[in-house]
Amino acid sequence: MSLALLVAGCTTPTPTVNTSPDAEITFDGLTEITGGRADKAWARPDLDLSSYSKIMFEGVDIEYRPGGAKRKSSIGMSAQRHYAIDDRAKEKLQTIVVEEFTKSLAQSERYTVATEPGPDVLLVKVSLLDVVSYAPPDMPNRGNVYLHQVGEATLMVELHDAATNAILARILDRRAAEPAGMGMGMGMGTAMQQSNPVQNTAEARRLVTRWANRLRESLDNFNGWATD
Repeated sequence: MSLALLVAGCTTPTPTVNTSPDAEITFDGLTEITGGRADKAWARPDLDLSSYSKIMFEGVDIEYRPGGAKRKSSIGMSAQRHYAIDDRAKEKLQTIVVEEFTKSLAQSERYTVATEPGPDVLLVKVSLLDVVSYAPPDMPNRGNVYLHQVGEATLMVELHDAATNAILARILDRRAAEPAGMGMGMGMGTAMQQSNPVQNTAEARRLVTRWANRLRESLDNFNGWATD
């Protein structure tokens, strides 16, 4: 299997290094990977993780979409208006991401957890980009609100050699946090769920947990890229 069930699933083709003349090469020398489940992926064509026996999670950076309404829209939920995210909610999301990635990577069957860089340490950097909330602020007497999606975000995972900080791979994947049973971020469905802080947090955690577990499983099973 190849890097990432995050990049691919069992029903998708094996991710392949694009060796065509028009292959996308990033500013830092990574080559486009095609045929996977993630939206975009790039890596070193000769990526070899066999020299790494430890893994180190650096933490998470989170970027939020600017603006956002501060109260429920009067034009209805169909407009899919996004809302401002307060500091408390931002802190909670930060905690969720750190907890879930730390927990999942610690369950690796291939790597032990490292707390400092070294020649055999694989460094994992995680970011959430363009985070959007569709859940209006929890205000008294606002009435019930039902949502297709709690919010959405783009996950960016970068793998680095911890000793040199050289980048090895980058993956981008945008998903929505949706009510359970709606496909886990695979797109808007027809079901709706009442919005409340407890349920919204649970949906966000479910999506982050899925990302984290898919990354761990992928790293545990990586044996090189296919080539076209």
